[in-house]
Amino acid sequence: MYLKKGDKVYYHPIIGGDHTGQVYECRTDSYMSDSGYPVVFLKGKSGYVCVEAVSRVEDLNYYVQVVQWDDDGHEVTKEMGPFNERKANKIEDAVNIKLNHEEYYTRVVLKAE
Repeated sequence: MYLKKGDKVYYHPIIGGDHTGQVYECRTDSYMSDSGYPVVFLKGKSGYVCVEAVSRVEDLNYYVQVVQWDDDGHEVTKEMGPFNERKANKIEDAVNIKLNHEEYYTRVVLKAE
């Protein structure tokens, strides 16, 4: 992912994990560090951070929905998120493995926020 100076991002202390909820602004464009990893400087953080540890604010619009039916046949939807697309797909896969059952299905949805 290429980031530009001024982009708004979330920082994820654990790569692939949840973000802290704080929005940061990129101080620089992302670039390749001497160690060979893409990095970016964020306002409010000292040193650079790996691009894999951030997600654009607008990229976190994916939700995982688990759809089930109640005893009367009505659809009941439980929603988890927001996530980035990659994490939403991983969670959907994990839910499908854990709940391998015919009375529900999952879907990943993108919401414009």
